[in-house]
Amino acid sequence: MERLFSGANTVSALLVALVCVAVFLSVGSRYFFGRPFHAIVELVEYSLLAIPLLSGAWLAQHDGHVRLEIISDYVTRRTTRWLDIVAAALGAGVALFILGSSLWMAYLDFSSGISIAGVLRLDRWPFMLLISAGMLLLAIQQAMRLVDLVKDRGNK
Repeated sequence: MERLFSGANTVSALLVALVCVAVFLSVGSRYFFGRPFHAIVELVEYSLLAIPLLSGAWLAQHDGHVRLEIISDYVTRRTTRWLDIVAAALGAGVALFILGSSLWMAYLDFSSGISIAGVLRLDRWPFMLLISAGMLLLAIQQAMRLVDLVKDRGNK
């Protein structure tokens, strides 16, 4: 699983680099030719959706998500562990809920042929599947963390 999380994070990092290049090209086009690439603006918007979704599971695996350390500083280690268990369970539950919702939306979008308004007029269902993929990775990671915490292996 770690390879999958790292691979998704690598794709996310590449997208960040591509976004930088795309914005540079769009600004240069506007400055030198008086017209930006409107399609690049849309592609950057879609990339900004993909970046956090693809890197979320890797970030959670490395304890990079926000914590309420002010609370854990004033409670016992055992209480902190239980709060971590609750947080992992809630995280997995929310990710699974969003996964189910986005899969349902992808199905509805695919069935009805809904596209996104804009220059490119792309179908919306692939973006719903992207959300589903990101939430699946995050749900798996949170479930793995939950198992580790319950087995008392979560404090590395």
